[in-house]
Order: sequence, then C-alpha cells, then structure tokens
Amino acid sequence: MIANTTQIERDFTTNTLSRILFDFLHVKLNYFKTSSLSSTSSPQDIQPPLSL
Repeated sequence: MIANTTQIERDFTTNTLSRILFDFLHVKLNYFKTSSLSSTSSPQDIQPPLSL
C-alpha cells in the first residue's frame, strides 16, 4: 500500500516536472522563432537570445 502510494507520487512528480520542462522549452522555441522572424533585417537583435 505504501509502496503503491510512493510510486504514484513519484510518477506524478515526474509528469509535473516534465510538463514544466516541456512548457519552458516550448516557450523558448516560440521566442527564438518570433525573434528571428521579426529581426531578420537587423542581426544585432538576434545575437542576445543566442548568447543566453
């Protein structure tokens, strides 16, 4: 019973962390896409995001 509970909690924690990580990466990708699309004319605007 206790082992099952900890397993469920472990799965829930893993799912939550992966979800947060996925959302973070998704936002990052959208940021890169929009920044590179909007600043194709000026390269100096593309440089700061890439250095991060």
